[in-house]
Amino acid sequence: MSQVAEVATRDRKERGLMRVLFGGLFWGLFFSTFPVLEVVFLGAIVWIPVYVYLEWRRANRYGFLPGVFVQPIVTAFVVWGAARAPVKWEDRCQVGPFPRSEMTLRELPKPLGDSRQARFPSDRLDDRVRLPKRRMSFKEFAQEIERQTGLKLEVRYCGTGTTILWGASPMRVDVSEQSRRDEKQPRKPFSEARQQASSGKRGSILSSCG
Repeated sequence: MSQVAEVATRDRKERGLMRVLFGGLFWGLFFSTFPVLEVVFLGAIVWIPVYVYLEWRRANRYGFLPGVFVQPIVTAFVVWGAARAPVKWEDRCQVGPFPRSEMTLRELPKPLGDSRQARFPSDRLDDRVRLPKRRMSFKEFAQEIERQTGLKLEVRYCGTGTTILWGASPMRVDVSEQSRRDEKQPRKPFSEARQQASSGKRGSILSSCG
């Protein structure tokens, strides 16, 4: 009888461990693929009671330990992997093809399409940029621009529908000079900052990439 009980206990622990692993995977995918604001945050009033009930049932059936530690670790690992996955907009959006391997900033906006015209500073339009590929992701494109000219392309995202895995949808891409951006400047009043933003000192690439 002791051997039978031992086998039954071992089987129950193995089933409990598998349940914990699948539970961690499920919650990791839930947090990673559903919109953070609309579902994960605002929907917490729904999913938190569900999570507590499932944990209570698991603890009663398979024991409190080690599932209470293993499941959050698995969930956190899945969320971390989703956050690091190269499937965000800047990875998916393809820029090009470029007609030449070396172009000026004045020429660069044309291959991007009318809806994504870059307004680079007027005194930098003749700066030349070497393009290692005829087509590249927006992330690679921005890195080359910044490395060769010091101009930084900063994506401004819309928070609606943002997920940890797929990221957010872009609203625009601002163009700023890296040296000026790094300078510490005193905070300006809201009215003055708004007036400066509307004066066209910072350019933008409006993107339609999804």
